[in-house]
Amino acid sequence: GNPYASAVDFSLLTRNNLAKRFYAWDPSLNTVGGYVLVDDAGSTGTYSITPASAQTNILQSGQAFFVQTTANAAASLVFNETGKSTVSNNTGFRSGNGTSEVLRTSLYLKNTDTSILADGVLNEFNNNYAAAVNMEDGPKMENINENLSIVRGTSKLSIERRPLVDVSDTLFLHLGNTTSRNYQLRFEPSNFSSVVSAWLEDTYLKSSTPISMTEPSVIDFSLAANTTSSVAERFRIVFKTSSTLASNATTVQAYQQNGVIKVDWSIARENNISSYEVEKSADGQAFKKLGAFAPTANNNTPVSYTLLDKDPLNGNNFYRVKAIEKSGDYKYSQVVKVLIGSGKAAIVVYQNPVIDKTLVLQLNNQPAGKYFVRLFNGLGQQLLSRTINHAGGSSTQSIPLQSVVSKGVYQLHVTNGKNRTTEQIVVE
Repeated sequence: GNPYASAVDFSLLTRNNLAKRFYAWDPSLNTVGGYVLVDDAGSTGTYSITPASAQTNILQSGQAFFVQTTANAAASLVFNETGKSTVSNNTGFRSGNGTSEVLRTSLYLKNTDTSILADGVLNEFNNNYAAAVNMEDGPKMENINENLSIVRGTSKLSIERRPLVDVSDTLFLHLGNTTSRNYQLRFEPSNFSSVVSAWLEDTYLKSSTPISMTEPSVIDFSLAANTTSSVAERFRIVFKTSSTLASNATTVQAYQQNGVIKVDWSIARENNISSYEVEKSADGQAFKKLGAFAPTANNNTPVSYTLLDKDPLNGNNFYRVKAIEKSGDYKYSQVVKVLIGSGKAAIVVYQNPVIDKTLVLQLNNQPAGKYFVRLFNGLGQQLLSRTINHAGGSSTQSIPLQSVVSKGVYQLHVTNGKNRTTEQIVVE
């Protein structure tokens, strides 16, 4: 327990052979309480807390907690006067580096009129993290009642840190100490820039349910008094990608213009196409048809199309183009996004790692003018130069990279003559 008569800040205590994490008991979890992991072993400067809890890195006077050793040697935690704190939250701590994609998964006891948080896990994706289990990952400490953990090999984790999401990634969830009752899984994503989609696979129902990568998702399920429905490894999260238009779709872009959103796309070779459909979504997952076009050329000549969305949403507007072939098969373009409203001004790569060698650049609430895009390899050699005429507000531009890059890491520079944005991108 904290031996001081005041609160202390765990990050200010002196740790010898101890990880920068601790476990504390939260009596408000489940029906009898549960353990909370407060963790900064990833050294981002921001504590990750799971399951969601009022507990922070501040330890109250007399509060008990567990720590984890990092080596088979003498370990100690030293309390000094400099570790004292007068606050009871973490609002004074700086935020993380902002590049991690985060997925929080929470398990709830679902009653008739209420839901009780029982446990939860956290996945952080960043290319600075290792693929293997190491000290960046937070081991699971078992509760008395229900337990939710992430399984990697022989390890059960409360926090798992790994490189950015790949379309071949799978997250294996483990349920323990469950009973015959109704439950609920809640998924809360943040900072996802990739266009990969996530699906919750249920091995008992043999179902696959989409999980939004931009908005919270809620999925109810029940456990009955049989071993099949109550198997601990019933659920897993699988990341996928939809089939996309290949080299015949050269560019897809969307931008705000005079109160509407203009969606432009061009096709280098239009042979065998029977029609196009432009689809729209508010969350990047559930799309509906916005408009349809018949091909004008239907041969190997380049052709361009435009659709105006006269009723844009306040917030995110996602678009994609569906090309329907004469055989009935169809393929999708990359997803582009336009933000309407008072969102934060930024220039970001919408999907990083870049897939299908198509760079999707997003200008959010940027002033009108010319923007100069340049791509460099690790030797500082310029591989691509492109000028974008931005009408102001928000827009998304797709830039093909097929002829200039191979798989690897590159530096992207975007400038409007006054300010410059530099971002490291990975091309897959």
